[in-house]
Amino acid sequence: MHPKVCRDHTIKYSHKGSPLSFFVPLNGTNTTLLNITSSSHGEFTAQESGIFLMRFNIVMIDHDKNRSVGVFVDDTPVMACPPGGYQKPKEKLDNHRICSFNGILQMNKGDKLQLRTMEDNTTVRIESKDKAFIKVTLLHRMSQGVIPK
Repeated sequence: MHPKVCRDHTIKYSHKGSPLSFFVPLNGTNTTLLNITSSSHGEFTAQESGIFLMRFNIVMIDHDKNRSVGVFVDDTPVMACPPGGYQKPKEKLDNHRICSFNGILQMNKGDKLQLRTMEDNTTVRIESKDKAFIKVTLLHRMSQGVIPK
């Protein structure tokens, strides 16, 4: 999934828990694993039960280097950007950092996934499809139905 807002666009979220609601499927992308069920709430729904690998990447403008974005499954936080992050390598802007993480998620069919801010006054910057994305890969399909959590 890639951002639907314009490149070089900055978005400030005033409140903790605000959903990042700007991702849409890239043309030709397979969306059979996660469907966008509410673009206004940045909500995705798992279309299969299984074990998933998720990769998330976004540029944050963060003077204090303590703001974060997290992944929530059914309103439970399961992953977040690590503290500090990476400084943008091509530009010497101390307040721009790259939030990037990989993680393994266990989801049942119908589970809701959402990316949200973890603190008040979090600012993200959409720079290009290579710097702001979500990628999900199914590692193991659970054909028996619901996975106990």
